[in-house]
Amino acid sequence: LVVLIYYSKRGNNILEVLLSAALFISNVGYYFLSTTRTVDTAFIANALAYLGGIFLPFIVMLKLAELSKSKIPEWFTFTMAAINVLLYFTVMLSERYTFYYADVIFDPGPPAALITTPGPFYYVRFIILGVEMALSIFFTVLTYTGKRKASFRTMILFVGMMFLTFVVYIFEHITRMRYEALPLFYLICSVMLNYSSKKIALYDVTLSVQEKIDEVNNYAYIAFDRNYNFMEIGRASCRERV
Repeated sequence: LVVLIYYSKRGNNILEVLLSAALFISNVGYYFLSTTRTVDTAFIANALAYLGGIFLPFIVMLKLAELSKSKIPEWFTFTMAAINVLLYFTVMLSERYTFYYADVIFDPGPPAALITTPGPFYYVRFIILGVEMALSIFFTVLTYTGKRKASFRTMILFVGMMFLTFVVYIFEHITRMRYEALPLFYLICSVMLNYSSKKIALYDVTLSVQEKIDEVNNYAYIAFDRNYNFMEIGRASCRERV
């Protein structure tokens, strides 16, 4: 998370920081859920663990749209964000209401766990997840076919992270695993995300040029095109002379 904050200062990419933060908070939630001895703490820890499960696909979708320079209508982004927030609130309030879980049983373990029965909003989450995954794959296909100029390897890294997270989640529920595998996978995703962000920041030509301009901001400059036609002059320098 600290590494991504550093690179976000260079590239102003808040999506990668949000993604890493969601993964980190989710792992903290899984840890507290496995070690808790009270029902109240278990519900709080479960809500923290679900932060990544609900918001990770949405953030990845936005990141892939940004990388491929694809435009998502603002009303659609707002609607998807609102639905995800609503879903997260149903998880947070699952101790009192049966919107997300129809029934919950606390198993003190070790490790401690919540044995749940799906409610109506539990299935709504999979519908939203399907939309987010479909759009993410669509943006990646556009890049692969050359209709969008972006790094296909970076795109496939994010899509793979989303898809494998879903596969691990389904595998856990089908096999009824006693120990959660998602926290370890989230940790692997965080390392991959840090590595990817470092490469993006290193090879971002636009960012490098902007940094160089910031370094020489106190100097006057005159810009010409390749035919030596005048383009612009550093206005800040002109004001200083006046």
